[in-house]
Amino acid sequence: MSKRQLLATIISTIGNPMVIGLFFGGYLYFFNHDADTYKALPLTFSVFVVFPIFAFTSYKVYRKEFEDYDVSDQIKRNQLYLFVLLVFLVLNVFMYFKAYPLKALLLGAFIFLHILASYLFNTRIKVSMHTSFAFLFAFFFYPINPAIGIGLFIFAFINAWSRLVLGRHSSSEVRVGGMIGLINGSLYLILFYYLLSKNLL
Repeated sequence: MSKRQLLATIISTIGNPMVIGLFFGGYLYFFNHDADTYKALPLTFSVFVVFPIFAFTSYKVYRKEFEDYDVSDQIKRNQLYLFVLLVFLVLNVFMYFKAYPLKALLLGAFIFLHILASYLFNTRIKVSMHTSFAFLFAFFFYPINPAIGIGLFIFAFINAWSRLVLGRHSSSEVRVGGMIGLINGSLYLILFYYLLSKNLL
């Protein structure tokens, strides 16, 4: 493995959607001051999202139905998308009936929409989830910590580069992932500040 590939592997590992999601959850739990809104989210996400997805993927890898945890095969990735969509549907229903604050519901809804868009695109072209989620979480972070949001936005481009170097995606697959992340993230930020201006958040 060349130094370039080693660097790309490290970046790609850090830029894994689950890793970025855990970082986001950890920040909300330990550093965010809006405790009433976000404090319960990391545990809720762990129970309803992280553990089920990890268990599902591990089972598929164990049965050799998935080659690895990256699920690089486009058709097999659709199975993962459908499972993740179900997981987030259950999560959103749970948060709604438990009367979670609107900020939390907004996050859950946009992640669900993001995965749905990725699934629909994935039926035609394999989407780079590393790229798309890095951009999405950059927009999620911005209202909470603009410096981290901007830093993650820049990192999203580096993350995209790592996927190309490792041969996990073509340039068009990375561009589609980036487009989905940018569009969904922008819509989230617009809606977030609109609701904030109306004193609904």
